Amino acid sequence: MDRRIIWTKEAADNRITIFTCWNSPNKYKYFSRELNTLIPEMLILLSQYPEIGQKTNISQG
Repeated sequence: MDRRIIWTKEAADNRITIFTCWNSPNKYKYFSRELNTLIPEMLILLSQYPEIGQKTNISQG
C-alpha cells in the first residue's frame, strides 16, 4: 500500500532555496530542472517503500 508524503513548510522552503542556489551563480537552470524532475520520482519510490526513507522526529499535525 502506498503511503502519503507530507511536506513540511520547512521542507518546501528548503526546496525553493536549493533551486535558487543552483540557479544563482551561473543562471543556468538545467540542473534545477533535472532535480525538479527527480524529486517526484523519488517521492513515488519513497511512498511505495517507506522503509528506504530516513526517519525523523517531526510529527504529523
